[in-house]
Parts: sequence; structure tokens; C-alpha cells
Amino acid sequence: MKRIIYILIAFLSLIFIALASIKPIIISVTKKQMENVFIGSKVSIAGCSLKLLKQLTLFDINVKKANVYNLNAKEIRFDYDIFSIIREKTLKSYLTAQTLGGRIEGNVRLKMDKGRQYLIELKFINLDLDTF
Repeated sequence: MKRIIYILIAFLSLIFIALASIKPIIISVTKKQMENVFIGSKVSIAGCSLKLLKQLTLFDINVKKANVYNLNAKEIRFDYDIFSIIREKTLKSYLTAQTLGGRIEGNVRLKMDKGRQYLIELKFINLDLDTF
């Protein structure tokens, strides 16, 4: 019985360590991808939260290119269905971003086959474009 308890404790410890170490990897990969999109920009992401099977949230995102733009978002949240990614090879997510004094909401659908088809529907709510 003690052996089973030790194995269970070791297993749970490994899961905890894996989940704790994945957040810096997510932030690093996301920053690199954003820097590839916003060429010549400095990107910073303060933190993230991950609910493994359904949600990724990024906090305090800043994308800045001197004398061109300075984009800030308090929070960007992606709600997704992991099973549609596995079964259909399709990323279906709902995006919410707090930015420019307002909010951006929308649906993102990305087909991850050779054709790379995507559909993005966004709503812009109460944005203050003067802060852009």
C-alpha cells in the first residue's frame, strides 16, 4: 500500500512540475510568433493562465514599434475545444481582448490541413482609436 502512495505522490509531483514549466514555454513561443507578425516590434507578455483542455489567457500584452505604434491589451483569452483539434484538425476558438479602452470579441476557426483555411469574425466594442 505504501508503494502505491509513493508512486501516486511521484506521479502528481511530475504533473505539477510539467504544468508549472509549460507557462514560460507558452509565453516564449507566443512572443516569438508575435514578433514574426509585427516585424521590428518589441513584444512583451507579463503572464498567462492555462486550462489545459479549454482555455489559454495571456495577460498584459504590449507590442511596440518606436514612432509607429504601441498596442496594449490587458487580457487576451482563447477558449478552444481540444477535441475538435484532435478529431477534425480544426482549431475553433472564441477570442476576447481587453484593449484600446474597449473590447474585441470574436470567433476564430482555423483548419490545420495543407490548405490552411481560416475564418475570423470580430466585434469591436467601445474602442478608443485615439490611444492607438
